[in-house]
Amino acid sequence: MPAGQTADEGGLGQASSQPCELVPLSDSEKWWTDRQLWLHERGYTLRARYRPGWTPSWMGSKKRWTSCEDSLTPIWSQVLDATRMSDGAMVLIKKVKTSVHPFEVDITSHFSLDPLVSDSRNHCVPLYEVLDDPDDQNIKLMVMPFLREFGDPRFETIGEAVEFFRQVFEGLQFMHHNGVAHRDCMDLNIMMDLKPLYPNLFHPVAQNFNRDYKGQASHHTRTKRPV
Repeated sequence: MPAGQTADEGGLGQASSQPCELVPLSDSEKWWTDRQLWLHERGYTLRARYRPGWTPSWMGSKKRWTSCEDSLTPIWSQVLDATRMSDGAMVLIKKVKTSVHPFEVDITSHFSLDPLVSDSRNHCVPLYEVLDDPDDQNIKLMVMPFLREFGDPRFETIGEAVEFFRQVFEGLQFMHHNGVAHRDCMDLNIMMDLKPLYPNLFHPVAQNFNRDYKGQASHHTRTKRPV
């Protein structure tokens, strides 16, 4: 696959297929750009594409736009990757409209606080922080760890698959014991901690590439580095 032409399976987006010199920001991307400075003040930096005054890196050069990191665009408008400035960690910021999903923030927060958060049976995504949108009281921004789809890379042994199902069932049972029904336990809603398999991380959109979008991302097996 030519670098940058499509998103790797499991990514947040893709390189635009528009055969043009400029890949403009979509309306949903402009929403994030408008909040870039505010997010920076809160300790999070966005990729170059979302910084005010962004100029495509391929403009005025001989670079193919499809090979440039800042040509990659997201599929899902409600989430965007970011870097936590305090430690360089890659995080995911999710936009939640409380009028549509009134309980999502509270439920996620519930499982991210003691004593539940320290329980080994708790496999819910931890919530780092909740930000109040500066322009819309109906919007909350949930800051969470950046995760990866559970099946990528593929399972290599029966034991790896068994351990996956054990954790899924344990996590669901834990939620039920604490009065919460998931009601949407499907492949898109089951993620895994990427750090054991990808200690050097990967690009948040083109996830088979390194974080700087130069070269293939290497990874360990689940047997060698259990998730």
